[in-house]
Amino acid sequence: MGYSELLLRYRNAINQSLKSRDVTALKFNLIAYSNIIKDMSSRISSYKDRACLNETARRYDIIAAMVTNEGISERVITAIRSGGAELGLGTGAKQEKPVNNPPQQFASSGVPKAVKTTPSTAEPKAPVKAVAATVSNDTGGDGDDWSADMFEKYIGATVAIETDTSLGTGFFISKNGLILTNHHVAHNGNQLESNIVVSSGDGKIKKQPVSFIVADKKNDIALLVLDNRTRQTPFIPFVNDYQEVRAGSGIMIIGNGLGFGLAPVVGTVKMPHKDTKKGNLVYTAMTNSGDSGSPLINRHGFCVGIHKSRESESGGSAARGIAYATAADIILQYIKKWSKEYEIL
Repeated sequence: MGYSELLLRYRNAINQSLKSRDVTALKFNLIAYSNIIKDMSSRISSYKDRACLNETARRYDIIAAMVTNEGISERVITAIRSGGAELGLGTGAKQEKPVNNPPQQFASSGVPKAVKTTPSTAEPKAPVKAVAATVSNDTGGDGDDWSADMFEKYIGATVAIETDTSLGTGFFISKNGLILTNHHVAHNGNQLESNIVVSSGDGKIKKQPVSFIVADKKNDIALLVLDNRTRQTPFIPFVNDYQEVRAGSGIMIIGNGLGFGLAPVVGTVKMPHKDTKKGNLVYTAMTNSGDSGSPLINRHGFCVGIHKSRESESGGSAARGIAYATAADIILQYIKKWSKEYEIL
């Protein structure tokens, strides 16, 4: 059994222990979950990824100790749902996934593969263009549940991507199965991956093959399509007027960080365009390997970009929580062009 399957098994067990109010079982399952993460950490060469995993394991150890002292209190439930984040348990990784979400959100991808570094049921009427969104004076904090609402709304429109060599993320941009992801997720260097499968966050699509349509390496975007389209797919609409995206606006990605399965990460727009020639949207969020291709969603439910990379160490010091995305206005230019060339919409 792979790490993803083990983690999913114990997440389900944690959920069940909470429902049955079984203190002993809850403590056991929390410790088991932590031990699996520690074992994963021991097998990863990347220092940053090991630190992220060890911090996650430490949080679950602390929560297990809280269960011993408090039983299944409201504080314990809050800690489990936030992975310890809402109780201020350290300053490490923030990508732990709340265990109260439906288990079908987690992809059974098998973590040991190499992971590439960097990604309402009502559908809008237009498949790509969205109704203009007015971005308010947002902040990327955890003071309300807007990100939880958006995660629940769009988990089914987001997919975990698995290739022969890596893991990544993508998302549907139309009801006819078109998927946007990064060029570097669909390619191994300049070579197109020969086998690409996707699994949706709601579990309705499981390891389904997709076909490559077209890509742009410079802006790191690629377009895929489901091979078997037996029903309409939910999708994430793009913001209509990118000029509404401002520094300080809150955003959320849904990504497959470290191959754990699709989960939300909240952040804040730092620069809508660092360099208009490159089309970079710079934002702050604790992204990880495997988040490549994640949608950036604002508080109003519109995609403002696609995650493509995180800042690496430079000058002897690490940039903390700085990430880059291709902005939605750049993406839409290519979608419009490709729609005419390939008659895909």
